[in-house]
Amino acid sequence: MDSSYQARRFQISCPDSDVIEKILLQAYKHRVLMQVFEEHLITCSRCRKTVDRIRIYYEILEAEMKKPVSATVIKFADSLSLGRKKS
Repeated sequence: MDSSYQARRFQISCPDSDVIEKILLQAYKHRVLMQVFEEHLITCSRCRKTVDRIRIYYEILEAEMKKPVSATVIKFADSLSLGRKKS
């Protein structure tokens, strides 16, 4: 779906949360779309709430990624990886 199509859709209805996340993650690639979305956020509390939830999710994910991983977890992950290679 091209960015000009998505930009026009903001005038009709709010994007789904997965589309919002994609817009945010690819803002550097689609600057015009991101600008249109930012303008949409000014008047749309629903989308602002979705952006807040996405931000919180990534903050939690980042914090979890910084925590040390136990040897048991690494061994378990390795066993899953080996299981896939056999199939």
